[in-house]
Amino acid sequence: MSTTPYCTATQLTSILGPSALLRLLDDNEDGTAGSLESSYASDAIEQAASQMNLFLHARYATSDLVASDWCRWCNAYLAIDLLVRRRGNPADSSLTEIAQTYRAQLEAIARGELALPDAARPHTALPRISNHQTALGERLPVRTIRPEQEG
Repeated sequence: MSTTPYCTATQLTSILGPSALLRLLDDNEDGTAGSLESSYASDAIEQAASQMNLFLHARYATSDLVASDWCRWCNAYLAIDLLVRRRGNPADSSLTEIAQTYRAQLEAIARGELALPDAARPHTALPRISNHQTALGERLPVRTIRPEQEG
């Protein structure tokens, strides 16, 4: 199953600028990004979208996620973080901080503490209200029903 990306290289360029993005992609330092090097951006976008899906797909429909501006920018910042770290270089602290904020928000969404700001209400199979309490530490008497003896 292929992963649906939520952003494009255009969002990466708008965050970093064309020259900074080229520096991240241009491994042979010839001043251009060849076809292989250009695939690094799309691979990072897809990998970041896969990471997002681990947190979001249990609560939201894909159609809601694709239309979400929040998902678009989350995908872009997570992809940039992956691109920067691809060669083992340290990331800019402001970019790292933004990516960590998005990751923390994804975890909170998965726990049900946050909702996507621009998506429909989440779907979930979990009950909203429950009057059931499980007391695993209590020892309760066990009632045994014995069959009637004939005879």
